[in-house]
This record gives sequence, structure tokens and C-alpha cells, in this order.
Amino acid sequence: MTPSSRRAAATLAAFLALVAAARRGAADDDRPGTGRLVLAGLGMAVPTYFVGVLVHEGSHAIAAELAGADVVELRLLPGVNPRDGHFYFGYVRAVGLSGRAARSWFLVAPKLVDLALLGSYAALALTDRLPGEPYAHLALNVLATGFWVDFSKDVPAFWSTSDVVKLYDLAGARSELQRLPLRLVHAALSAAAAYVIIREYRDLFRDRGGDDGSLPAALLVPLAAARF
Repeated sequence: MTPSSRRAAATLAAFLALVAAARRGAADDDRPGTGRLVLAGLGMAVPTYFVGVLVHEGSHAIAAELAGADVVELRLLPGVNPRDGHFYFGYVRAVGLSGRAARSWFLVAPKLVDLALLGSYAALALTDRLPGEPYAHLALNVLATGFWVDFSKDVPAFWSTSDVVKLYDLAGARSELQRLPLRLVHAALSAAAAYVIIREYRDLFRDRGGDDGSLPAALLVPLAAARF
């Protein structure tokens, strides 16, 4: 097992242990207050961030391998890329990505995974299939928030290092006027997912005996998810 794989396994184990501990705590108090849920959510955001990095960079790596390229470097911890001096939360370097289709597949892979996971979460939420146990519900909300941040953070991206901007360039959309329809679709999908996530936070915190005033506190949780 490589060091990166060991770190990923340890991160996932820590997240599962945190959820299990939260569920044990819920057995002692079936109606945790808003403050306890906010603190639990903030704690869950830390391992969720590392799970998100693993999924994001892992998606790039798997897409590269499927396209016939070789992954020569995979970083899952923040740092500075020695090749260009840019800060990164994680990155993948692959060689052998030849052709527009292969490069596009490599760049878009994390967004497709985000979209699939957010779609699954929304389907569960809109059919009332999310867990009734508050900490398990919160854990899924925090996970969905992290993937939403990863999916949405490039909607307003205009810098050349953005994967989405590179994807637009490969599609031939090199001016902002040409990119506008693509950005609008991206923004619409992001807004739809945000609506479902915010609704679930509101319902979860209202069920704990809070009122609409608890929602601003609840939204501290997604802010802690930062970005992948």
C-alpha cells in the first residue's frame, strides 16, 4: 500500500469513526440541540474535506488511466507545486494524455463524480429517504456540501489554471461570451443542488426544536467545508 493510499484509508476510517461516535451520542439524546449539531457538523467537515480531496484527485487519476495515460504523481495533501509554484489542495500529474477527448475526460471527471453524488443525494432527499437519525442525516448533509463546493467553485473561475476554463478552451469556447451558456448551465445545476442541501439543513435544524433563526448557524457547517 502506497503512502497516499494509507493516508486515504486513515482519513476514511477517521470519518467513519466520527459518524459512529455521533450515532452513539444520539442514542443518549434523541433531540440534540442546534449548538451540538453545529459543532458536530464542523467536526465532520474536517475528515469530509480529505474524503473530497481523495475523490476529486482519484477521479482525475482513474480518468487518466482509462484514457491510456500514466499517472506519475498523486498528491492528496496541500502544498506548492514545484513545477509552477502554485498552491494546491491536491493534484495529479499524468503523462500520455494525447488528444482533445482524453484531456477533456481527465479534466471533467471530478465534476461528473460530484454531479452523480449530488444527484443521488437529491434523489434521497426529495423522496424522504435520508436517515431519520439526526447525526447520520447531518453527516450526509456535510458530505453533500463538500461535493457541492467542489462542483460549484469553478462557476465564477476565470483564471487559466482552472480545470473548467481549460475544458472550455478545449471545447472551443475561448471568450467569455462563448462560455456564457456553459457557465449558465453549470450555475443552474449548482443552484438546484444548493436548494436541496439548504432545505435539508433547515429541516434538520428545525426538527431539533429550533426555528428559522437557527438556519444562519446551520450554514456555518458548509462554510467549513472549504474546497477540494
